[in-house]
Amino acid sequence: MTETEMKDYLSRYRESEARIRDTLEEIQRIESGLYPGSSALDPSGIRSGRIADKTAEMAIRLTSAQDRLISEKVNGFRIRCRIEDLIDRIEDPDAARLLFDRYICFLPWEQIAEGLRKNPTFIRGRKHSEALRAAMAVYEAQ
Repeated sequence: MTETEMKDYLSRYRESEARIRDTLEEIQRIESGLYPGSSALDPSGIRSGRIADKTAEMAIRLTSAQDRLISEKVNGFRIRCRIEDLIDRIEDPDAARLLFDRYICFLPWEQIAEGLRKNPTFIRGRKHSEALRAAMAVYEAQ
């Protein structure tokens, strides 16, 4: 495994979180169309056929999006657990913290460097490479 492949592996959790955010936004858009107000009812309080069809279609889309959300949350949890397990087995505490802060907490390099009390250029460059190599060694030892 190369450093780039390890970065890709560690980035899977961030990608999962992005899909969760996208799905949540989709659910909000669908819900805002489902419940726009009482104008969906005809004067007698009974839904007209066209509006009922649209509501049923939106309900199906909403259910589908909710199912995807649940699936992605479960998948994201599994990915996070695997990555955390990998990071927990890294012997260098600074390397482990760097990877956790970057790939689990999504912190910017400057904030990671501040927490480790190191120069941001050093953290983003050499220390990150060292941390990735440590993660690769743990991964390959599995």
